[in-house]
Amino acid sequence: MYNGITPASNLWFHSPWKGMNRTGIGMKFYRKGFMLNIELYLYFIKKKRIMNIYVGNLDYKVTEDDLENLFSKYGSVSSSSIITDKYSGRSKGFGFVTMDNDEEAKQAISELNETKLESRDIVVNEAKPRKSNY
Repeated sequence: MYNGITPASNLWFHSPWKGMNRTGIGMKFYRKGFMLNIELYLYFIKKKRIMNIYVGNLDYKVTEDDLENLFSKYGSVSSSSIITDKYSGRSKGFGFVTMDNDEEAKQAISELNETKLESRDIVVNEAKPRKSNY
């Protein structure tokens, strides 16, 4: 901790200010913890050449393991997640898969888009960053 500012994981950003500070590549510091905004996230995603993939129109019975098995045919899968409703716990019908290699991910997107999974035509695209209100 430096001047009341917490460094982000193993990255260290020197700052003479207390409280919130915005650096050139988009890190926001707070007195307790930190928030990683989308600019820095995209910077490291591009640097590591990993790709986050959106998978939509999923059947409610599809699990994270099903997604991982489907995409692992095309390359190494870092993670898979299905978005659920916080009250009912039921799937919202879409999820995300993170693949380690950019080229393998593009191949998976092109081959899996509009294919059938559990009786539904799934939509597979490169995930777009969330729109920020700031």
